[in-house]
Amino acid sequence: MPSQRKLTASQQAVLEEHVDETFRNIDRDYNKRTDPTSAIPTVDILLSKRLSNLLDLILAIPSIPPTAYLQVAYLLRFTAAAREWIAGYPLAWPTEYAREIQAGRDLSKEEQAQRTVSILLEFLQALDRGWRKVLGSEELVSGAVSQIADQASSQTTSVNRLSLTITEKVRLRSSTLSLRRTLIAWIERYRKQHEAGSQSNPSERLMQMSRSRQVSSTANDSDTDMFAGCVDAAVDEGVIQGGVSALIAEEGVADWEIAIANSMSGTLQLIL
Repeated sequence: MPSQRKLTASQQAVLEEHVDETFRNIDRDYNKRTDPTSAIPTVDILLSKRLSNLLDLILAIPSIPPTAYLQVAYLLRFTAAAREWIAGYPLAWPTEYAREIQAGRDLSKEEQAQRTVSILLEFLQALDRGWRKVLGSEELVSGAVSQIADQASSQTTSVNRLSLTITEKVRLRSSTLSLRRTLIAWIERYRKQHEAGSQSNPSERLMQMSRSRQVSSTANDSDTDMFAGCVDAAVDEGVIQGGVSALIAEEGVADWEIAIANSMSGTLQLIL
């Protein structure tokens, strides 16, 4: 069974200060996102650099006492904060940034959205894997190297499956569903602004299916849950040919919301 090394009290204090400072720096730069000199001018940079690096840092925290509770607390904080940070940006970037990223070539709004949502889906997959690793369902091989962990005590402890408290499970479920719901609305706003509606649009047919399909749910289940729940049925009935990935490639932004609605499923299954 894999083992991790405990941190000393001083190392834990350094770790907490470093993670807290990283959160503060992202929040500070996010609040300056419309400034010409902003360190995070686009959501692509936010996702691929700042949030991915912070996620790797949190997942490098030893998931054993006394730091296991820290990892859960920081990951809950991260999941909630990511929703606000991502949705605070436009899906397509300002022209000057698109031109810079593509070495002078102007990108269409569709090309910008394609790039952004691709990065977003990769980020959500990483977050889902991270939660599953923390909850003990799979091993995560992270590219992050934690200097703090490398300097830790030689004492090792076996990694056991982590049990969340009821409060933590409620917070995680709420944050995960809110993240999905917010991102679907974020993409939907872009779709309404930049794409003409089509009567044959598969996403509209999926929403019709979700309204007509009998779905067992609690009073607190959202439309997002119903939307995600009918994806498999849509595949079976031929609305989606080749699954979600094929639909994204074939249909574009109007159906990326389907992939978002189906994201974080592994995490949700572990806390039911």
